Amino acid sequence: MWDWLIGVAYTAHGYCLSWDPWLIATHAISDFVIFGSYTAIPIAILIFLRRREGLQLKMLGRFFAAFIFWCGLTHLLGMLTLWFPIYDIQAVVKVITAAISLLTAVVIFRLIPKALAIPSPQELQRANDRLMAEVAAHERTLEELRTTSDRLELRVAERTRSLEEAARHAETLVREIAHRSGNLMSVIAAMARQSAKSAGSPAELAQQLAGRIEGMGRSHALLFRQSWREVDVDTLVREQLAPFVGDRSVTISGPAMRASPSAAHVLGMAFYELATNSLKYGALSVDGGRVTVTWRSETPEAAAAPRIVITWSEAGGPPVSKPRRYGWGNHVLTKMTAAPLQGEATLDYDKAGIVWTLHVPAEGSGLSFVTAGAGHDGALGQPAG
Repeated sequence: MWDWLIGVAYTAHGYCLSWDPWLIATHAISDFVIFGSYTAIPIAILIFLRRREGLQLKMLGRFFAAFIFWCGLTHLLGMLTLWFPIYDIQAVVKVITAAISLLTAVVIFRLIPKALAIPSPQELQRANDRLMAEVAAHERTLEELRTTSDRLELRVAERTRSLEEAARHAETLVREIAHRSGNLMSVIAAMARQSAKSAGSPAELAQQLAGRIEGMGRSHALLFRQSWREVDVDTLVREQLAPFVGDRSVTISGPAMRASPSAAHVLGMAFYELATNSLKYGALSVDGGRVTVTWRSETPEAAAAPRIVITWSEAGGPPVSKPRRYGWGNHVLTKMTAAPLQGEATLDYDKAGIVWTLHVPAEGSGLSFVTAGAGHDGALGQPAG
């Protein structure tokens, strides 16, 4: 057996090299280095295959490792045959190496389609770039959605505040209407009692009451259009005088001024009484009569604070004389208008025509100028300029 292993029937390969030390050393060292490298490479491949999870074609890697190892083993036997003629063993190793090589080649060709299906590093990089771009686009979309959501939340909050303010205003409006309805009933009752004292007949009383209630209705209609908020004084005056003026000359002028609901109510009553009195006895009762309505701000030297002055003056009408008795109209013009506005009212029966003047404080009266530059100046029925 030993003789077969060492190949006594053969001559060592070193004989063919004439036992030249240089040639023997070169072949031996080269084959040993190749064997060592061919052994290390499969070990490295197997370590890599074991540690790398999810790797495709692991079987091909194992075939390569076996192929390289057996190729290295042939070099080891080639080195040994320099001294020991074990060519039989070398032949067996070569047969095994050939079989593994052939099997590896077959496996490689069969796995080419699968290997080609594996993305290249460039393709993986491009796919990764596309994925990163999609991720960035999704992040931008999410940011836009967050921004839109924030805007919607802000709008909802603003809308909620608006609804809450509207609800509070509606509640205030209801209380204001309820309060003013009670006051209105009291005013109408007082109006009826005073009118009954001066009316000559039931028909005259009914006419006076109807007219005065209609005048109050015009003021209330204007307040309702403004949701019971401040109203423009120029509009208030024009709407109260419109039924009485016709083509007669009425001039209205003054800076833009607003009136609170309570101030608008008493001013509307005052202008109604002035208009009806003028239409019966004053400038509006004749052709050529003139009425001028103005308001302004003034600060008298004796006054500590500015005040608002509203004036109604007539000219071109019949001669005026002080009445022998005073009725509801005089009460409205001298007391009912001045007291709620914390001011003073005077009614002068000048020969040229009646002059009614109302002085109220600029602060706390319910009247206020909008801006210093804005104003109204024009005849009734014409655009203010």
